[in-house]
Amino acid sequence: MTQRCSSKPQDVKSEALRYNVFSDRCISRKLLTDVSRRWSVLILSTLRTGPKRFGELNDTIEGMSERMLSITLKTLLHDHLVVRVGTTSCSTYELTQAGMPIAAKADELFEAVYSALDHMDPSEIDSAAAAAA
Repeated sequence: MTQRCSSKPQDVKSEALRYNVFSDRCISRKLLTDVSRRWSVLILSTLRTGPKRFGELNDTIEGMSERMLSITLKTLLHDHLVVRVGTTSCSTYELTQAGMPIAAKADELFEAVYSALDHMDPSEIDSAAAAAA
């Protein structure tokens, strides 16, 4: 079942509707919010190379607490972007079919960020990094 969204109530009945992240009533907004969080995009990108155990994800993504990793994985599992495979004592996380293209776009975003940094003055980069710390 595909749910469509519109910013106009009368449009809800139309078959030609598309998802609309600009509408606060559209389900696409929640998914966009979930995947655009910092830790979500890093987890999705990390899983592009294949299934990972919790500890591997924790070791790969610096600066994220185990609690935040657990919370973010639960969100991605709930959104059906990631699946947990195996037993509770030996499980791995991997991308679903729905998660794969989003993870690929995350990697494209990272490349765009790197490219933007290449065009910045080093002093601007240093001051931005200091402000973020």
